[in-house]
Amino acid sequence: RKMLLHWVKQTHPKRILDAGTGTGANMYMLLRNGYPTVGVDISDHAIQFCQRRGLHQISKASVTHLPYESQTFDLVISMDVLPFINVSDIPTVLAEFHRCLKPHGYVVVNLAALAWLQSEHDVAWDTKKRYRKAEVERVLQDAGFYIVKSTYRIFLLFPFVVLIKWLTNLQHHIVTGK
Repeated sequence: RKMLLHWVKQTHPKRILDAGTGTGANMYMLLRNGYPTVGVDISDHAIQFCQRRGLHQISKASVTHLPYESQTFDLVISMDVLPFINVSDIPTVLAEFHRCLKPHGYVVVNLAALAWLQSEHDVAWDTKKRYRKAEVERVLQDAGFYIVKSTYRIFLLFPFVVLIKWLTNLQHHIVTGK
């Protein structure tokens, strides 16, 4: 959230859309820091959770059909949503983000990276795809976005992630014999 707040501060937004707000933690943090933010989520459970948290600026909607007029937001954030969208719907989602942004607006996305890191967690959460940086950049550019910054976020933790992945696979091979 600190990294998200850092990038939000760089864009000086007057109005933010949290596309796929989930539990509302990012929305709550942005509102608490003085950034007018509204959210959408497709899940009734997520919306109810947000409302119990005191977040009432949330609508039930799919990120494929946002319920806002064109050029409404200075910033659209979508944290850990795109990996759960069918790959064929990604251009539609990004077109919606682009449509809802004011000219010279920004989009900040965070998503699961590197297919070889796929695990049981991805299966349990129905992750449709893990992305390489170049893939994300290409689909964003195809949707009309100009890339300001693109990075793998947990680079410093990466060696530990690889070690855990390797140990998990080793344990799986020992237990199953495969």
